[in-house]
Amino acid sequence: MKHLLFRLCFVLFFLLLMLYPQTTVSGASTGLLLWFHSIIPSLLPFMILSNLLVALNGISLFTKLLHPFTSHLFGISEQGSYALLTGFVCGYPMGAKTCADLLSKKQISREEAQYLLCFANNPGPSFLSGYILQNVLKNHFAAPPFFLSVYGAPLIFAAILHLFGKRRTKKEGGTPPFSPFLSSEGLDFGMVDRAIMNGFETVTRLGGYIILFSILSAFLMKPEWISLPIKALLLSVAEITTGSYFIGSSSLFHSAAGQGMAICACISFGGLSGIFQTKSVIRSTSLSLLPYMGSKLIISLLSAILYLCICLCANVL
Repeated sequence: MKHLLFRLCFVLFFLLLMLYPQTTVSGASTGLLLWFHSIIPSLLPFMILSNLLVALNGISLFTKLLHPFTSHLFGISEQGSYALLTGFVCGYPMGAKTCADLLSKKQISREEAQYLLCFANNPGPSFLSGYILQNVLKNHFAAPPFFLSVYGAPLIFAAILHLFGKRRTKKEGGTPPFSPFLSSEGLDFGMVDRAIMNGFETVTRLGGYIILFSILSAFLMKPEWISLPIKALLLSVAEITTGSYFIGSSSLFHSAAGQGMAICACISFGGLSGIFQTKSVIRSTSLSLLPYMGSKLIISLLSAILYLCICLCANVL
């Protein structure tokens, strides 16, 4: 039944592409330009440098410092701390990919991998500062409230899960955290090549999803009978770049706090595009996508509430 529903959705989408070529080309052009002018410059250099950092096992230097805190606050192992840090530094879908890699190499248990997947897959700081703050909000909003809201929400959610949940199964040992790019031969040009190609592969895959969901967004924006709030909701659920751009450029919100809350909720959820990307990197494991989707909904709500609290505190002070 589920596969039949997916087939019908793709058939309907294909028919829309055939029947409305002008809308299709317009949406594809918007997604392509958005990807080329905004996403590649803001994400690709960071991805390449992050891959090199991971390849040199440089992140493990930080996990040694983080593990005493993450162990008590979130109940995760040192290897789990590596996945957590990667998910926060490298952005979608690196957190999910690292969880899958660690599980495949038996560095962490399935329980811990599933637990980490709920909060360790987040938008990267380069996306937040390079795209959201500069391109969407035109630097009219202060950066600290967005960073605190987007990254504070998953940490709060993780602490709550650990507090009220069972103690996570750890796999302790003397081995360093597994790195999917780690080379035993030291720094060489092959390592640099792999880091560059991995960055291009990831950003190209992201571009494909952006183009497809930009086409979908073009069809969602076309009907005039759909109100602005419903359009903002549908676009945010579909894809975070088009959704956040629509929220930032529309006159839907009369207050800056409301606009900021909506954008925080949009990018914290990640959209269906982010869910598809996550599914693609965990497909070879036994990890379930449903707990991840439920967790992203809760984190999205927490992020909006946290942004409102920060704004209220700033006004009081």
